[in-house]
Amino acid sequence: MVRIGREGKLQRIENVLENSGFVQILSGMSDAQVLQVLGPPEPSWTGYFKARDEQVWQWRYCDDWQNSARFTVLFDATSRTVRSSMSVPENCGRANCFCRR
Repeated sequence: MVRIGREGKLQRIENVLENSGFVQILSGMSDAQVLQVLGPPEPSWTGYFKARDEQVWQWRYCDDWQNSARFTVLFDATSRTVRSSMSVPENCGRANCFCRR
């Protein structure tokens, strides 16, 4: 993530898609707060589950073992607040998932 100061100058560049970013996502946070911490999710990996009134956002990242994984945040779609989050290895089938930090 690129952080820009009030004067429009680059302050820092940081990798937020790692454990230090994920632990900041807490139950009850708004979707706007999640965006501030992790940035936008991959649009094609978002979804809505009507039966649970649940919105799902996902981000791909390299885990500590250099394997491709996805971090998922589940929101209550009505209140737009975090219900839960989880990290799971990405299933690439027979193809190798490319992952490099």
